Amino acid sequence: MKISIIGCSKRFKNSYFHVLNSLGHEIRVWNRTLQKSIDFCNEKKVEIHKDISGANDADLILCFTPPETHFEIVSKLKTKATILVDYRDWE
Repeated sequence: MKISIIGCSKRFKNSYFHVLNSLGHEIRVWNRTLQKSIDFCNEKKVEIHKDISGANDADLILCFTPPETHFEIVSKLKTKATILVDYRDWE
């Protein structure tokens, strides 16, 4: 299964990454800040999306971004994949 991660949030890195990685799926990451994606991918040895359109061929997309950016980011995706958005109060 191809899983694309949108957003390298602390919550994703600290809580979800190790679980997803242990399942043996292909994980690819995109973040609005390219350097954050590069750092994460180099550290965790996963593939990077250099732009958000790279997520379009995923089977599952997990979005870990601030709530005010959800619509903007998800509307850029042109995919039939399931998209799950991590919604929580960021305050």
